[in-house]
Amino acid sequence: MKIRILKPLACLMGFLLALMFPDTANAADLEVSGITSPSLANGTYTQQDNLFGYASWKMVNGSNTYYIYNDDFNGERYWNIDDNTIDDIGDEVIFYSTNPSTAASPAEINSWDSFIGATGMVVITEVGEPTVPEISVFGNGIEILDGDVTPGFTDHTKFGSADVSTGSVSRTYTIQNFGAGTLNISSVLISGDHASDFSIVTSPTSSVAGLGATSFSVDFNPSAEDSRNAIITVYSDDSDEGDYSFSVNGHGFSERDLYVSGVTTPSASNGNYIHQGVLNNYEYWKHETEDYYLYNDSEENRIWNLDVDLTGTNSNYLFFKLSDKTTPLSLTDWTNNTNSGNESSGAPFITEGEPLPEIDVKGNEVSIANGNDIPALADHTYFGVTEVNSGNVSRTFTIVNHGNADLALSGVPYVMLDGGGASSFEVTTQPSTTTIGSLSSVTFEVAFDPTEEGIKSASVTIVSNDPDEGTFTFSVSGEGIYPYNFTANGLDVPGDANGTYIYQGISNSFPYWKHQILGYYLYNDQYLTDGPFWNIDADLDDADVLFYSENPSEESWPGLVNSWTAEGTNSGTPVFAKLEPEIFVEGNLVEIANGDASPEASDNTDFGSVNMTSGSVSKTFAIKNTGNSDLQLTGSPIVQISGANQSDFVVSSQPSMNTVSTSGTVNFVVTFDPSEGGSRVATVSIANNDQDENPYAFAISGNSLVLPVVSTLSVSDITAISATGNAELSELGIPSVSVSGVCWSETSLPTVDDFKTIDGPVDVTGMFSSLLNGLSQNTTYYVRAYATNEDGTVYGDQVSFTTAVATGSSSLESREIALYPNPTKSGFYVDAGPDDAELLVTDLSGKVVHECIVSGSTYVPAENLPKGIYLVYIGGKIMKLIQE
Repeated sequence: MKIRILKPLACLMGFLLALMFPDTANAADLEVSGITSPSLANGTYTQQDNLFGYASWKMVNGSNTYYIYNDDFNGERYWNIDDNTIDDIGDEVIFYSTNPSTAASPAEINSWDSFIGATGMVVITEVGEPTVPEISVFGNGIEILDGDVTPGFTDHTKFGSADVSTGSVSRTYTIQNFGAGTLNISSVLISGDHASDFSIVTSPTSSVAGLGATSFSVDFNPSAEDSRNAIITVYSDDSDEGDYSFSVNGHGFSERDLYVSGVTTPSASNGNYIHQGVLNNYEYWKHETEDYYLYNDSEENRIWNLDVDLTGTNSNYLFFKLSDKTTPLSLTDWTNNTNSGNESSGAPFITEGEPLPEIDVKGNEVSIANGNDIPALADHTYFGVTEVNSGNVSRTFTIVNHGNADLALSGVPYVMLDGGGASSFEVTTQPSTTTIGSLSSVTFEVAFDPTEEGIKSASVTIVSNDPDEGTFTFSVSGEGIYPYNFTANGLDVPGDANGTYIYQGISNSFPYWKHQILGYYLYNDQYLTDGPFWNIDADLDDADVLFYSENPSEESWPGLVNSWTAEGTNSGTPVFAKLEPEIFVEGNLVEIANGDASPEASDNTDFGSVNMTSGSVSKTFAIKNTGNSDLQLTGSPIVQISGANQSDFVVSSQPSMNTVSTSGTVNFVVTFDPSEGGSRVATVSIANNDQDENPYAFAISGNSLVLPVVSTLSVSDITAISATGNAELSELGIPSVSVSGVCWSETSLPTVDDFKTIDGPVDVTGMFSSLLNGLSQNTTYYVRAYATNEDGTVYGDQVSFTTAVATGSSSLESREIALYPNPTKSGFYVDAGPDDAELLVTDLSGKVVHECIVSGSTYVPAENLPKGIYLVYIGGKIMKLIQE
């Protein structure tokens, strides 16, 4: 509610606002329409003096005076329609703009809100301005919004049930024109999936005067059973709602009798029910011999009733079910009557005339919904908390047949378990029969026996001939724990309840603890019909506790409770901390997460590359205890290696102790000494008493390197300045060869630091050849083949050869050879004397790019050579050529 400011403050604000806001004089008079209450507020308002800094308007209608003005409310401006301008009478206005507005005229406002008693859709136009229509449609006196897609009974967009053979339902709708201008209606049409089931039986008038209304009627006559849907559209000249549409719905039925079973008290209400027709828009039935009825009532909250009469408001009903289903078929979870003298019991189940089975599964006498995935103590689908490997927790479940035909179990086995935690559960007792008669039952038992801590969940599946629940499933869960102690703090009164609490065992499906010295307990149990609740108590009887969890809690320990309530004079805020070890492993001062499957050099889990025949590498790891009680390393040996290549890794130094105190550290060393080449992997595992990280395991890896094998063969194709080196690669090594070739020098045992050829990566064995360029004539060279991989470079045996004597070399050795121009952009000249001589041009890698015979002054073309530096060989001499 928008409460208005008092008169003295309003006057002061009006004076200030008059200074702040511009004058809006000369605004037009206003025409107000669309107000249904008070209707006298409709009419022509004439402009008055500025008020609160804005133009204002006034209208006198008989003994009533109304105003339109803009003022401030909580720092925001609003337009108002009111019977005064001071707002100290009643503290409320009649209408106000829905949103804050600084518009110069209220004619610009499209949305208005009202206070209690004021109704209608306000339309304000300036006098002299063209008047416009404004459409709205009503059903049962309730506005139906344009575009409404949710049919309901209250606004008559839901027609209810009608017989497909003989029935029909009629609805009348009102078209209201809230505008001042005439609304012209061109047509009302029906479309949608089942449009032919709905028809216009009375059409509206073609025009509706301002503030006037007309109506039209629609009949629903279903052509088939079940839900029938359509869309009604009113076409008009409304400027923004010219195609005003809304959805309608009806239900078609063919008369069928029903059969009720499952009622224990009064059992006479079981039996055949004869179709009677339609009541309250729904079908209804009467018992064939007794005065019992099945019907649905209430417009807003539809309720199915099994009753002794057709009055749903009295106290002598049998059962009811909140549901807007068009029939009561197969409805479950009916509410029985508990009123004294009218008590009923049982679980009604309703079918059509032919008998049908109906499965219901119960735990702790509470029905479990098909598909339920939220286990709870109440229906025994939550098995509570139990110690790991300490014996099972067993629950008994009941399969009930509420139907009127035999329920046949067809699963193999009858009750099945699956899901991620299924190995922690076992169906210890299967149902004793495959056939469950009408209103009969059979039981089965499920046991929870966890082998590791944590929440374990599984799905229970029962397959039967139930027509709509043939596969009945629900979830079960439980939590396995290792015993642990904890400290309690924050208890002011009684303060001596603070301290260490020692684990005692399991009670009421939850663990419980006792104070280390005094007689205080922490436990969880059911309190009356509520619960369960966690309690801090001086005994195990919750009749008079010290503290209890503010809300029911199925958390596995009290440290997960968010809020506690103190009883009587007790006070404080309990805070709990588990006393348990916490294992932490690191390598190279970097944490290694439990379960880490991606070894990295940064935390020492990747041992890097090691030569298989001559190398090994060791890494040191630290085990730390970051918890608040001793960490026990329980393995034998303490640190164990497993996995595909476990023999390549060895714990060369085990931890020096198997008990690591709080904040303590102990080291161990792992050595990688590979037996085969390639990637080698294994897993480190440390058994311990950490509650949630036992064992603590992580992957380690290393890379085993193997050198390639290469042989040097005889040199061939020997000239004065070049030759061909030959080699054979017989083993690639691990990893494969990245570069290979031959190297040479005029001294023995050449290496890759001398002259060499360079061939790219090699992934196959075999022979290869490389060209040796830039040699000197009549010179002895030593050659070795080489191959390189990540492990290093290997060489073949050495061979030697002597180059030939170059043609014309004797005359060239004693004289200068001219090469010009140098640098050059095209070709160059060589002045080599009168005799023929062999000329060779190579790039800096030794690749021959030009070869010819020259004599005298010879032009050598080079325009096709890329820019760079080249070597020119002639007569045993080497010259540098620059190509620009």
